[in-house]
Amino acid sequence: MEPGRFLIFMFAAGAVHSAKTSLEIIPGNGDVQLGEKAYFLCKVRAGGEATLTWTDPEDTDIEDSELYTLRHIDEQSKGLEMTLPDPQAGGIFTCKGDFESGDTATAQIKIRVVQRPKFVTTMEPTKEVVEGTSVAFDCQATGIPPPTVRWTFGNQEISKIGDGGRVSVLANGTLVVKDSQPSDAGVHTCEASIKERNETVVMVVSLNIKFTPRIELLTGDSFATPIGTPAQYNFSILAYPPPSVSIAWKGKVFKGDDIKKVAQDQDRHTYSFEVRLF
Repeated sequence: MEPGRFLIFMFAAGAVHSAKTSLEIIPGNGDVQLGEKAYFLCKVRAGGEATLTWTDPEDTDIEDSELYTLRHIDEQSKGLEMTLPDPQAGGIFTCKGDFESGDTATAQIKIRVVQRPKFVTTMEPTKEVVEGTSVAFDCQATGIPPPTVRWTFGNQEISKIGDGGRVSVLANGTLVVKDSQPSDAGVHTCEASIKERNETVVMVVSLNIKFTPRIELLTGDSFATPIGTPAQYNFSILAYPPPSVSIAWKGKVFKGDDIKKVAQDQDRHTYSFEVRLF
């Protein structure tokens, strides 16, 4: 009986000595914004008190410096604050725990330096050109990883608009409009995005096209009406900027209140003119 008891005792003592030890790093996402402070906490999950040490990707013990600040919380947790100004400064960071039991444990986190998309160029909010003129809008953006730049017009991506290449987006994000037409007028939107992090910035510009007025006759080129009956004539003018309108008939010029503006849709101005024939 005595030897059996001895073996059981030795087994139980060994189990106490080999109690599991483990660490964790919070948060688990190692993305760090370029040049901004980030904080990570190394915490004992099991094993009791421990001496905690942070090491960098070169396996060098981290000490307080311009890049790093250590935060001793208690005997079971130690924080690391970092500010990384170099996109290449990331890598595997390790927290090591030396426990009073003699056991050790480690936890690692992969630090990746990232940067939100941002524009490095500015645009005038409104651009005005004469029809037939070519115009370019510089929309360059930076970020880590490099953002994707796209332009939209009328809720449609410009690269998918079939115009024979007259309107195009260059590799550096510049929008080029050749031989501008009235149909190019409106709000153009530049969007820079990093899809993997769902980060997007937007910049808009309004393009106005000055062009020679075009008259559209809505009631036909000619019409007949009985003498003494008011005759109403409707017509539209495509123009930017808005036109001044006058009508000459039988040596008399009509303008102002004689011509009523009844509707406007962007650069299309619709008028009504009424005259009594005697």
